[in-house]
Amino acid sequence: MMAINLTSTNTVKTSGVKILAYGASGSGKTSLIATLPNSVILSAEAGLLSLAGHDIPFINIDDIPPTVAAFAINDALPQRSHINSLAITFSEDVWVSLDATDMSLQNITTPQSFSLAGAPLGYNPGTDIATWMTAGIPLTDGNYVATLSGAGVNDVAGLLLDGDGNGTGGDNYTFEFFV
Repeated sequence: MMAINLTSTNTVKTSGVKILAYGASGSGKTSLIATLPNSVILSAEAGLLSLAGHDIPFINIDDIPPTVAAFAINDALPQRSHINSLAITFSEDVWVSLDATDMSLQNITTPQSFSLAGAPLGYNPGTDIATWMTAGIPLTDGNYVATLSGAGVNDVAGLLLDGDGNGTGGDNYTFEFFV
């Protein structure tokens, strides 16, 4: 772990070599960086794998909002006479912001809404899967839409959920299903 010190250029007493390595993927930027003394990498992209084994500190700039990778009902079992769980796999860690109220259900057949505020919520940080346990919520037969709040879910960098996959955070993710 490296601490970041924010200082003023008014206090600088030494100088050194500064370099910006910019280029296409595979052009040798990371190989060049490995040869420099006292390097610190400021990275806004993936691609540091070739530096594995080198002890070079880096700062990753996260500008990609989290997305929903998958949605599963009852652990993806085909039988749905009742709903015991709703699980969402995220593209990255969102546990810091996640709350049971970030998900809501609406029966679009009968226009009845269901709050998941009281539903137990679990999160697996190894898989980034959030699971709402919904066994105590009586859902009648019908067509439903589950809505995950784009304004309520964010990653550790504070970037809001990109629910519609357009690259911009802050929009809801929706999933329709039948009970």
